[in-house]
Amino acid sequence: MNERERDTELSPELQRAVGELPRSIEPPADLWPGIRDRIRQGKREGGRGLRWWIPLALAAALVLAVGLRVTRHGNASWGLERTAGAPRVDGTPMGISGTLRVGGWVETDDSSQAVIAVGTIGHVDVRPGSRVGLVRARDTDRRLTLAYGAIHAKVDAPPRIFFVETPAGTAIDLGCEYTLETDRAGRGLIHVTGGYVEFAAHGTRSIVPLGAFAMTRPGQAPGIPYLEDAPAALREALDEPLVPLTADERRAWLARLGGVSLVSDGFIPFRDNIEHAQKHGVSFIAQPGGSTRDDIVIRAANEYGMTMVFSGVRLFHH
Repeated sequence: MNERERDTELSPELQRAVGELPRSIEPPADLWPGIRDRIRQGKREGGRGLRWWIPLALAAALVLAVGLRVTRHGNASWGLERTAGAPRVDGTPMGISGTLRVGGWVETDDSSQAVIAVGTIGHVDVRPGSRVGLVRARDTDRRLTLAYGAIHAKVDAPPRIFFVETPAGTAIDLGCEYTLETDRAGRGLIHVTGGYVEFAAHGTRSIVPLGAFAMTRPGQAPGIPYLEDAPAALREALDEPLVPLTADERRAWLARLGGVSLVSDGFIPFRDNIEHAQKHGVSFIAQPGGSTRDDIVIRAANEYGMTMVFSGVRLFHH
């Protein structure tokens, strides 16, 4: 009660009503037994209700499990269209269109072709005489396997989402368009017509740029990329099996390496770039210049006896 309430006087009528109130109120003697009986009755009814909810709970759990499976695996199938002949899907001739499911295969004979829709990010043309399987169809891992034959892939997506496995290694999309062919052993060729493709095998990777070719070889590291106008002698040399150097052979080879030219399409910003280049036998450098540390870079090049030319043309932009 506050000060205002203590100062307020009750009216005579209200005072009489307060005086008529009983001094104590006792609950009826049978009140608790009635409440107890109602609680017991509610428990029995609740038990029957719980049993009724069991099928509904199981159904909800099943829906949740299916939803999680779909979320984890993404759309487990891709669209497929026939473009020539009579391709077969899992051994069955397909109609005008069909579906390629995870674990399934599409096969073309010498006169048939098909197109696989890579979700919503691109498509793959399956050339005649090929066998292609769908390995995964997740949002972050869209993966085919090319057992043999040839494909032409065009994908518009962030890097490292689309993959094509072959007997020799894996082609990794870096936002590109390319043709990939292989025989059953894994010997084949990749030709990039847009962007870049990384080919990885046996712990080694080869970045194949626009317009370049690279060989794939079973049991070996990826081939070194070359352009279409490369001399025949160079192509033959690149086709030879690569024998990795031992650690001692690598150090000995680097020790006698010299007269190497380094060309950069962006300016060289730090002294340690020059120091690292010197360890690899670099004697000549061409770069656009324009760094705020050009004087430091020039001093480093002079210390190592390097010839450095500033072109004044910067080709690297970001």
